[in-house]
Amino acid sequence: MTTVPEAAQLSEPASRLRKRRDSATDEAFRFELFCRSRPGGDDFSHLDPMLRQTLLRQQFRAQSVGYRTNCPEAEFEILEIDGAPIGAMITDRSHGAIHILELAFLPDWRGLGIGSAILRAACEEGQEKLMPVRFEVYAWEERLVRLYQRLGFRPYERTEMQFHMEWRPQQAPTGGE
Repeated sequence: MTTVPEAAQLSEPASRLRKRRDSATDEAFRFELFCRSRPGGDDFSHLDPMLRQTLLRQQFRAQSVGYRTNCPEAEFEILEIDGAPIGAMITDRSHGAIHILELAFLPDWRGLGIGSAILRAACEEGQEKLMPVRFEVYAWEERLVRLYQRLGFRPYERTEMQFHMEWRPQQAPTGGE
């Protein structure tokens, strides 16, 4: 289990954050998190509850299998505070970048500086390893795009649905005259 960076730099909840590898016993939590983290366009509340549950379960399985198949070297982690799961993170470092594939929190844990602390820690790692940090954010999440820009991330590509965000490390001086 690892901590996320120096406690003095973090908000109170973020200072208690721990990350651990996920396991098969975390599937129920991951499914709950998946259901509670759906984008606005994925509102199935109007559907019959059994159909809604079936659709969400199928989407969850497809996403899980997709990440594990397409990113076999990725780290799948559960985020905990005081031993209770509050979120999940998937990070792939296999293609010359630190790519955060997923970073999600239960609703009560959003907006407390925890995600910012995790992104700062990823940037610190990126600076140490001279690797960019990348992730995607839905285009309609303008508030989040502005937050990420304040943290030093810049859009490097845009699709109809998403901004591809990137933070680049400062290059070491090349010696001199």
